[in-house]
Amino acid sequence: AKIVSSAVKQPSAYFQGGMAAVGLTWDECKQMYPSDIVSACYNTIDTVTVSVAFHSHYMMKIAPLLKKCLENVIINPPKQRSSRWISSSVPENQWNTSLALTSSPDYHVNNLCSAVLFQEALQYIPSNAIVIELARHCLLLAILKRSLSTDCVHINLMKRGTHDHITYFYSNLGKKKENFLIIEN
Repeated sequence: AKIVSSAVKQPSAYFQGGMAAVGLTWDECKQMYPSDIVSACYNTIDTVTVSVAFHSHYMMKIAPLLKKCLENVIINPPKQRSSRWISSSVPENQWNTSLALTSSPDYHVNNLCSAVLFQEALQYIPSNAIVIELARHCLLLAILKRSLSTDCVHINLMKRGTHDHITYFYSNLGKKKENFLIIEN
């Protein structure tokens, strides 16, 4: 987020964007909205986030600067992802490409400039999986509860309104362990 913020602060003709969750299917959104409103996140079967901001072609204006900033913080050469990695920003038919197989500046720029395909990716998370949400403020909690098997465990790093995120995370982790999760060293 800080890198995107830094890239956007550069003087240019950027505009205010916005996002909204709507209760429509992916196909309904694509048919209903004009081309300047992008179906940005395929959240669930009947929930889509539309955008004139993140996860759309509007972010291409900052893509070169963002990539340059990311090249300073991402290990080079990029590390190959685990076989367990499920990408939600690269369509499944492209999961074997170098873009999807590494954590590279190109991958993260693509993530910001492309639709997020949560619904498609979540289909590959097995029952009994432990899902650790790296997003801020439990953004995906409702989507994960609706889409994943009830025996999956969701652990989030942060929660809106919490000031001590480290204590929150460990407390959350402790509650999971206490109830049914065994964590080994």
